[in-house]
Amino acid sequence: KLTLDLQEAIDFHEQANLNFAIMFIDVDHFKKVNDNFGHVIGSKMLIGIGELLANELRGSDQVYRYGGDEFVVIMPRVDIETVHKIAVRVQKKMKEKIFNIDEAKDYKLSVSIGIAEYPSDATTAEEVINFADEMMYVSKKSGRGKVFHVGEITDDAISS
Repeated sequence: KLTLDLQEAIDFHEQANLNFAIMFIDVDHFKKVNDNFGHVIGSKMLIGIGELLANELRGSDQVYRYGGDEFVVIMPRVDIETVHKIAVRVQKKMKEKIFNIDEAKDYKLSVSIGIAEYPSDATTAEEVINFADEMMYVSKKSGRGKVFHVGEITDDAISS
């Protein structure tokens, strides 16, 4: 579904000469949740994360679970500066959220987010996903719980 929708976004935005953005979100240290509490509680936390994303994003944004603890968001008709502000808000709300699911009491999570803009950062579906994914890994390498775009990369961030 993500692959189809991403190609549709590219086709539409290219024809309309508009930008769109991708947020690539990874839940920090999520393996600890599954190891300590089990996959059922982990799945319930992922549902909570999905609900938080739905509440913080625009109705036109599309949220996808990409992997075990990763989410991708297609954000139509938006520039990278706006996406950065939204990503920072999502990251802040996630740090504030307290999970109380069965034996996982007062549990907090953080997310690392990479963002990319079409067509300035990438011109194909594969490139834009890979670019946002790379930015997410820069966030993780720089200490997790951050938002990154190529304009923010410094030598310190890469070497951490």
